[in-house]
Amino acid sequence: MTGTLDSRMTVIEGDIARLAVDAIVNAANSSLAAAAGLESVAFPCISTGIHGYPADAACREAVVAVREWLASHELPRVVTFCCFGARDAELYRALV
Repeated sequence: MTGTLDSRMTVIEGDIARLAVDAIVNAANSSLAAAAGLESVAFPCISTGIHGYPADAACREAVVAVREWLASHELPRVVTFCCFGARDAELYRALV
């Protein structure tokens, strides 16, 4: 497999709709499996605002799930976690 698992994951703070990726997917819908043939995908950092899900738990669950997927799959080559705010981005960067 190309690169380390962490080198295949990136974190940005910004508007997910402006990313140049093959697909924007929702981890809650097991979309990573559907995106397996794509080079790059992005996940929005969701449910941690008005929905009240604890941001640190959401971050851990997302990063662990993506690491597990990437450990046994060549594609996608890059997974981007797109965060709406600095606090969430810091949580993701600390784990990635």
